[in-house]
Amino acid sequence: HLVMNSSKVLSARLSVLAAGGAAGDDAAAYDDSHEMLLLSPADDAADPNELMSHPAHGQTWRCMLRSDAVRVEDRLELSDGGGHHNRNDRGAAVCARVVAVHRPWLEDGEADGIEADVMFEVDNQAAYNMDSLLRAYGAIPIPPYLNRDAVFSDTTAYQTVYADKQGSVAAPTAGLHFSDDMMDELRADGSAHTVSDVTLHVGAGTFKPVVGGIDDHEMHRESFDIGVDVLDALIASLSKNVPIVPVGTTSVRVLESLYWMGARKLLRGGGGVDDVDDDSLSPPPPVHLAQWEPREIAKEYSAACRALPNADCALVSLSSPSMNGGNCGSGSSSSGKKTTMTTSCLRGTTEICIAQGYEFQIIDGLVTNFHQSKSTLMHLTAAVVGGEERLRECYAHAIREEYRFLSFGDACFMVLA
Repeated sequence: HLVMNSSKVLSARLSVLAAGGAAGDDAAAYDDSHEMLLLSPADDAADPNELMSHPAHGQTWRCMLRSDAVRVEDRLELSDGGGHHNRNDRGAAVCARVVAVHRPWLEDGEADGIEADVMFEVDNQAAYNMDSLLRAYGAIPIPPYLNRDAVFSDTTAYQTVYADKQGSVAAPTAGLHFSDDMMDELRADGSAHTVSDVTLHVGAGTFKPVVGGIDDHEMHRESFDIGVDVLDALIASLSKNVPIVPVGTTSVRVLESLYWMGARKLLRGGGGVDDVDDDSLSPPPPVHLAQWEPREIAKEYSAACRALPNADCALVSLSSPSMNGGNCGSGSSSSGKKTTMTTSCLRGTTEICIAQGYEFQIIDGLVTNFHQSKSTLMHLTAAVVGGEERLRECYAHAIREEYRFLSFGDACFMVLA
């Protein structure tokens, strides 16, 4: 049973200039222009894919600003990337007003900056929805280690052929190896294998290096959704002992997060979501898994002298309406939040950190690329193969055989140790 991440990369890399506000009055506080990388909607409950069709004016997004001079109430005008204010053929200038500054943003090999929330302001409010704004001003955020600017071909080359829902700032690159013909063949032969899609919107935190020990690393939060039909298919495969093989580490994060969310619900009851009134128009609270919460849940089971639940039982517990986060395809308000409880999709966020010693609950193997050192992805794959020494052996073989590494490199199939 293959599980693939259908998230699509946004044209999320923007260039901005000071336009006014706290630091805008001091032009020397800025370079001619600097980078603004959109990370996710500021509201965890908002679906980035749905926000694409809504007016850009008034939307608030979490971003990385490659400048430490930015302050709250600064207005940053989107530019053409060459240091020029840009009023394009729609006759609409677009600004991003800084509404919150959160923390420094430190990235290996890149200029430092800050993590902030910005609200988009369009002087002609009807000119852009979010999708058309990013198409007009944005570029595909190819990995920084490629050491080049994005080109037009990256809009397709840095997307999987099955990418469907916009929201990522990095591609789930293990899926780049699958062509349209391969996908047609895989999906046509349902008697031999099942192919399912989940969605996890990949954040820029995937490029943050692990400095020191993994226990001290602050994991990034990413949003996901999974259809109830996919949950049912996974439950059926698990009950029949059909191997579950995710394509890419992002799919692993979804599947393992789902297990612990289900185990938590079975242990504690509703986990904070069973109090939702199905007749209410209020959006349901997001389902979230914290970075080290699997450890805490396992400890609680042990303290209660209870065994951890089987994987299929954990997933069955998530199919109840009260755990549901909304409809994956429609039925949203203008803010991107869900307005009704439905039974078609589970939405949530996860910070799960998988490292050596983690006991996998759902997966039996993994299709993945060869990753950058000092990354959380290396820690995850070490856990899959049974430890750092075994992973070093795998990478030594790849180097001897001159395999290609990183995003546009080769893939491998790892069997769970």
